[in-house]
Amino acid sequence: MLLLVVQATLARRRLFQWHRPLGKAVYVVAPLFLASGALILHDMAGFANPFQQAFGARLVFVDLLAMAFYATAVWQALRHKREVQVHARWMVSTALVLLPPVFARLVGMSGLVGSFEAAFHAAFFLTEAILLVLLWRDAHAGRGAAAYRVLLAVTVLAQLGFVVVPHVPAWTAACRAFGAL
Repeated sequence: MLLLVVQATLARRRLFQWHRPLGKAVYVVAPLFLASGALILHDMAGFANPFQQAFGARLVFVDLLAMAFYATAVWQALRHKREVQVHARWMVSTALVLLPPVFARLVGMSGLVGSFEAAFHAAFFLTEAILLVLLWRDAHAGRGAAAYRVLLAVTVLAQLGFVVVPHVPAWTAACRAFGAL
């Protein structure tokens, strides 16, 4: 996150002599981020505690989608590094994909909702609303926003999967097998 903030600041101030070499850190940071995500998935798939038993398979699905999107967004940002607006939106999307877990924790801690499921859905609805605003803003500015469209689709799919996955025994079995590795 810090790298993303510093990079955005450098680009905004047109300090490209620093932005470009610092951007190469993504070749180290992104794989480490994905590796840590894989470890979290493995832990969640272990179903070691009551929370994981209740939500592990669901969250493995959601987090797997988020990780796939993150990897895709980094790849697309690097692929479009010479198209500033496209590059910027894909990079911003690497942070936006992290909003649902942050919002879920904030909503859950606020006491506004009474269950993890309610906090989860509130967080996803809030993230989807933000993405719709970004899409609307870019549409009115005449800019393409493929990154935001893809992330919105991934976010909606993750939210739907959270509801559907518990009814797919093969998914739960696959998660248990992964967790047992």
